[in-house]
Amino acid sequence: MIKVSIVILNWNSDNYLKDCLKAICAQSFKDFEVIFVDNGSSNGSLEEVKKAYPTFIYVENNLNYGFARGMNIGISHAQGEYVLLLNTDVYLDSNYLEECVKALDCDSTLGCVAGVEYPWKNGKLLQSTYSSGALGIKLHLQLGDMGIVDGYTFGVSGSFPIYRRSTILSVQKMTGSFFDEMFETGWEDTDLRFLLAYMGWHTKCVVTTRAWHIGSASVGAAKRLFDKSKSYQQRIFRNRFYIQYKYIRNIFILWNVFLCVVNFVMPLFLILFYPKSIVPYVKGYMEYRSKRTKLDSIKSQILLLKDNADLVKKYIYKI
Repeated sequence: MIKVSIVILNWNSDNYLKDCLKAICAQSFKDFEVIFVDNGSSNGSLEEVKKAYPTFIYVENNLNYGFARGMNIGISHAQGEYVLLLNTDVYLDSNYLEECVKALDCDSTLGCVAGVEYPWKNGKLLQSTYSSGALGIKLHLQLGDMGIVDGYTFGVSGSFPIYRRSTILSVQKMTGSFFDEMFETGWEDTDLRFLLAYMGWHTKCVVTTRAWHIGSASVGAAKRLFDKSKSYQQRIFRNRFYIQYKYIRNIFILWNVFLCVVNFVMPLFLILFYPKSIVPYVKGYMEYRSKRTKLDSIKSQILLLKDNADLVKKYIYKI
């Protein structure tokens, strides 16, 4: 069996893709395959990669299926014991696979690992980290390094995580797919963080290696949620409601009360400060309400794992 499958999802990627692929080929650990999934790109990026890397496995989608479905398609082709899900705007340290594989080999309770995230900006690999949060969920999760307990953490970067194959299979058996495709793009990694914790899988940040991510450098007003497209805002608002309903509402009572207050105040806040975002917020909420029946099927399975809530609480509240 191949040790590591690297799944890359591409949609009209820019020049950073070339550096991303060069970093893969420069890995000290060589037992891996690369599955390049293209989500209907139209800028010639797929053709360039196929010409430069003929040994990759190529999966060509006719449409842009979004992150969740696109990655699920790529995962279905993976043969490795471990699976790295890699964004195209990430540059891996040369020892990335080696160190992450060591960590997974040494601890069978680990379902997911990733290195330390650094910003990649204007072609430069920077040496400082950023963290951010929003809307009462991510901010809470990211306080205190996302709740590190005995070397484990609630979650790692969603831009370059490595999952154990048996972890992926256990999630697929429970939910029907690895990523919840209702999320499309946005917060699908947070959804998995909750799910893996409830299922009893541990997650660890491997501090002996790192990766640089353009998204980590994208801070500031121009990249705030309220400055992005209305369709993107709608997805994020909707997915936030999904997370609250699936994992928080019936277990984290105080946190849920706080989020309900945020939900109540949010429309007024948007009207006063970001009036263009009120329509995406309302549409996101209405779409969430229309999917409640489908969410209930997953939520009922999560409630069966309620005994593992103490593990989740250790991460979030650092008990």
